[in-house]
Amino acid sequence: LLSATPDYDSPIAKRLGVNILPYENRIPRVRRLFYKGLRMLNRKSLMANLYIQKNTLKQLRKNDICLDIGGDVYCYSRPKNCLALNGYTYMKNITNILWCCSVEEKKITKEIAEALKRYTYILVREQLSYRTLLSIGVPREKLLKCCDPAFFLSSSPVSLPVGFSVNNTVGINLSEIVIKEPEGACMQNVR
Repeated sequence: LLSATPDYDSPIAKRLGVNILPYENRIPRVRRLFYKGLRMLNRKSLMANLYIQKNTLKQLRKNDICLDIGGDVYCYSRPKNCLALNGYTYMKNITNILWCCSVEEKKITKEIAEALKRYTYILVREQLSYRTLLSIGVPREKLLKCCDPAFFLSSSPVSLPVGFSVNNTVGINLSEIVIKEPEGACMQNVR
């Protein structure tokens, strides 16, 4: 499991017997400058992302299976780390699975469509995304329908705060993206 938050993910991964490879977060200044130079040469290139993550990526082996935890990474801005990992695993013939994703049709560029087609399998969590992936040419045999992993979690009864009513309360889990853009369309939809 490639993780940007290995401390958070480690207890779960250990229980499941999954190895964690942390994404590099603390990049030495020289490498940051080199990265910046690569980005200035070609803003669309993923070489800079591959360069920054080279120590992590070189630990991947042909028999590994990468789980790219999809969520909504293909719904907002260009997912550079996912695109770089996708290209790397495809080039090295390493199984790469996009797990429990949603895709936003309006955000699918030619680059993203080609990347989505390269995944070994894509587990899709809603019908609209499933149809969108088929429409851009992802082969049906690569697509697996599944519900959101949140529905597999055990429930835990809790007391409601003052002012909330039993059987008349809805809980909404807001993603970081929604919270970071309080005036964006997602937050307006929540309101």
